[in-house]
Amino acid sequence: MHITPNQYKLVTLKQRQDLLPIIANWWYQEFGYLNPERTMVEASEELITFLNTDRLPVCYLLLKNNNLVGTASLTAIDIESYDSVSPWLASVIISPQYRGQGMGTLLVQEVMKAAKKLHAGHWYLYTPDRESFYERMGWEKIDKTDYNGVTGVIMKSPYINHDPPLT
Repeated sequence: MHITPNQYKLVTLKQRQDLLPIIANWWYQEFGYLNPERTMVEASEELITFLNTDRLPVCYLLLKNNNLVGTASLTAIDIESYDSVSPWLASVIISPQYRGQGMGTLLVQEVMKAAKKLHAGHWYLYTPDRESFYERMGWEKIDKTDYNGVTGVIMKSPYINHDPPLT
């Protein structure tokens, strides 16, 4: 599936700041168990640091007819104990009504296209339960780890060539 202007649109959270409370709630609901000491307010405050368009960290939104389908972020460091590898794809979430329709794959593919403008090379991610999803897109498991008591894997993307900005 390819994003077309009539159907799907990838924008940054900076372009749709009105959706910040929804994304913060999604972060808290989907990933709160990984950081149980973090409050909803702290999730919102962290998300504000992702209001960028041309540098890390940046949060992307997939919209369909102006409705929020999903979100994914790119960040320099996602897990402190893996600060030797960078950058990271993080916080991939699809709204429940769009799950099972290929939207997660579409979102990750489109975000990684945008990532080409920010970094050439490999990207990394942590997942406790979606290893096969990322493997289908060419990501490779490089380590098994325990993050705040949750066992998961660290994965590496295929090499991404830099896409220089248009002049």
